[in-house]
Amino acid sequence: MQPILSEKLNKSQLEAVLHEAGPLMIIAGAGSGKTHTLTTKIRYLVEKGVDPQSILAITFTNKAAREMRERLSGLGDKMWIATFHAFGARILRTEARHFERGLDFTIFDDSDQVSLIKKIIKKLNIEKSEKYAPAPISYMISKVKNSNLRDADPIMDNIYKEYEEALQKNNAFDFDDLILKPLEVFQKDERVLEKYRAKFKYVLVDEFQDTSSTQYKLVKLLALEHRNLTIVGDDAQSIYSWRHADYRIFLNFEKDWPGAKVVILNENYRSTSTIIEAAEAVIMNNKEQKVKNLFTKNDQGGFVTVMAAESEYGEAYYVVSKILEIVRGGGKLKDIAILYRTNAQSRAMEQILIKNSVAYKIFGGIKFYERKEIKDLLAGLRVMTNHGDEPARDRLEKEMGKRFMAKIWPELLETKPDLSPVELINVLLQKLNYISYLRDNYDNSEDRLDNVKELLRFAKIYSEPGMRQAVTVDPETLDEIDPEGSGMSVRGGTAAFLEEVALNQAQDEGLNGVNLMTIHLAKGLEFNYVFVVGCTEGILPHERSYKSNEGIAEESRLMYVAMTREKKSLFLTLHETPSRFLNEIPGNLVVVEDGGYGYSQNKNRRDYRSDEDDFISYE
Repeated sequence: MQPILSEKLNKSQLEAVLHEAGPLMIIAGAGSGKTHTLTTKIRYLVEKGVDPQSILAITFTNKAAREMRERLSGLGDKMWIATFHAFGARILRTEARHFERGLDFTIFDDSDQVSLIKKIIKKLNIEKSEKYAPAPISYMISKVKNSNLRDADPIMDNIYKEYEEALQKNNAFDFDDLILKPLEVFQKDERVLEKYRAKFKYVLVDEFQDTSSTQYKLVKLLALEHRNLTIVGDDAQSIYSWRHADYRIFLNFEKDWPGAKVVILNENYRSTSTIIEAAEAVIMNNKEQKVKNLFTKNDQGGFVTVMAAESEYGEAYYVVSKILEIVRGGGKLKDIAILYRTNAQSRAMEQILIKNSVAYKIFGGIKFYERKEIKDLLAGLRVMTNHGDEPARDRLEKEMGKRFMAKIWPELLETKPDLSPVELINVLLQKLNYISYLRDNYDNSEDRLDNVKELLRFAKIYSEPGMRQAVTVDPETLDEIDPEGSGMSVRGGTAAFLEEVALNQAQDEGLNGVNLMTIHLAKGLEFNYVFVVGCTEGILPHERSYKSNEGIAEESRLMYVAMTREKKSLFLTLHETPSRFLNEIPGNLVVVEDGGYGYSQNKNRRDYRSDEDDFISYE
């Protein structure tokens, strides 16, 4: 027996490892040990005499590539282990001459791309509109490059041509070129393609459900002759359509590669059986999928905990109280994750964590008050309430342009200082034309606008009469006074709002804190305790997904990913209208806890819905 076979593998994993030649499709359910299977397979091939330099392993993230290299210690420096884009860049460092570029070419990032597009718009004298602005044009160019189809709009087509000429002139490629250009050279020059085919006799692709059309064509050309293509993936975890991923490429693999061997890894080593059953109940409603019938030999575990609150603050207070219970019981903050659908949702959670001195860290993101759009608007508020705030003034001039701000300053500084925080923010949005500014300049403008809406929701608390969020202090006696007798003045509301923000900004993230992240970023990770907040209609599923069944299907895959990150305990919290996905979880798997906000069901154990109910009921 080969030494590699002493590795601990289940029957399905072993079957995948021992498949030496020909196309192989590994359908890997959540927590089924796919990385272990993939790296063991590579070791097995090498032990059978395959030259490691003839093996190409492609992943989707730098983190996954590093992990694979670590697991393949001793082989990682002899074979190509890279992300799609790193692989493409490495090819272009040899083949750049085919595109009249030198080997010292530059890779343009998003800001470089937007800057270039602005110059092209000016050069072509294109009238500014919602469609012909840097951000939508950038998205169009990316879409064209990932689908390999030109835009039918003659103006867009002209912009595209100018853009490509400008890249060549600058001896540069953009990020999408790192996939498209190697594909083009493979399609146009048979000698180049044969060179790489001769080099890579075995091609293995992880997270195959996230491939785009262009990425798949590149891989297919490489592997078509020797047919030693191994793909690993799970269509139930395909959540990147906005990055041009197409899960149907994964579903159609057997049609594209006749005779392909299919192995299903359906034993989950991560979660409790209760979680597996609950997550499977959510995903089973998707019509287009490879059925895996996931199971586990782990303990049944506790119930899925569902808690309804009247607001996002209610959710945050509940989550933090549970975190404190976990810590008192011996749990560690680093083993806890709070997952949300959009970055904007972190604001309330961050605030309550800070108030309770619970260390936290934003995984792969920026703290709410450090996000550009929030800092811009807060800078405007500071100047409007304190005309001498030079750092705030400097920020707006830097971000919005000195010439533009020179025209706007008189209007902003004449704004009545006794307006509420919400009114002042709305004045800023109008005078700065800030919503159009975000939509014109940022591909993720909708996410940024979600952050703006969240700031407005928070500011509203300090704008409502009778809400004693701030007090006035008598400078003589230092006693608190309330001259109007109604809780606070509106002027005090703005001051209190900015003060609260400043105090929140002053808090440090804990290196060993609770993990806060979007569900998208949680993919591939695991934690002992998982809180999924915002299980509310319009948030998860997001209201932007309502336009199509395809959109709802991807949102259900997001819910599935979120639920399968857990190893011990899963908590689902909501406010307002409960998510439709909660109704798909069998009631016998759920325990309801009373958040103290009018939730009317039995908090001790049973169903949070009956068979006749469509949604969780409230008093």
